[in-house]
Amino acid sequence: MMWFVALFAFLMVLVGALWMGQVSSEMYKEDVQKKHRAGLLKRRCQEIEELTQKLVRYDTNENLIKSVTEFLINQIEKRKAIYPDDAEIDEELATARHRLENADQFIGKTPFNIPTNDFEIDELRKDIARLLKLLKVMYPKGYFLEEDFMAHSDRLKVLLLKTETNAYVQQGKVALKLGDRLTAASYFKHAKERLVAAEQSFPERTDMVKRISKMISSIYSTEKEFESVSDAMESGRFDLNIDFTNNSATPASENISESDEDEESDEENNDEDISEEDNVKSA
Repeated sequence: MMWFVALFAFLMVLVGALWMGQVSSEMYKEDVQKKHRAGLLKRRCQEIEELTQKLVRYDTNENLIKSVTEFLINQIEKRKAIYPDDAEIDEELATARHRLENADQFIGKTPFNIPTNDFEIDELRKDIARLLKLLKVMYPKGYFLEEDFMAHSDRLKVLLLKTETNAYVQQGKVALKLGDRLTAASYFKHAKERLVAAEQSFPERTDMVKRISKMISSIYSTEKEFESVSDAMESGRFDLNIDFTNNSATPASENISESDEDEESDEENNDEDISEEDNVKSA
């Protein structure tokens, strides 16, 4: 009889040990999963915060900034649910809520310096791509109506389009000051092609295309109209005067035709001649 009791006690201890081991293993797995999820949420919050700082420089739409901040708050609250007593998370949450309540005060606080070279343009392209990806993540979660999602996306794309166009024109002006008319023409041509090929349209787009066409023709006509290229530049002939404060897109119902691009036949002829030299130097 005693041996039966001893065997039973041994089996109970063994079962208890196995159960405790199973419980411990499950708790360990849950802890690992919790840390992994918290880590993913923290990285996402850091990325959203970084993009928010860029957004308040690039865009002046208060509703978009509020929506992105609301999404950030949602992600921080998910982290807080995992670690409710984390003081760092509480501080991040308070900062995000303050921004949400005072969104208008953050807009334009850090001025947007218009990129003027290829490296700065490339950085802007990356930033806009990341912002557009963020909007695509937020849209299915109900942070935007469809029309708002499209408007926000188009506005950021128009900003990039204007900035790229401006950069090409500025680099063309630099080449022109150095007396390199072929390179200047190539940069201006790139600017024009970028506008014509773009899917997004905006109110001043057609006027910008016409103005750049005149820049191209003016490269070879300045000696007739001005004493020097520098006089032509001082006259404003090579100024694009882009409005970066309004980047709202308009429906691109019509493509820009050749007749819309150029008002005078001699300008179009000059443009065609220069396009043959487009492979001289790629902007």
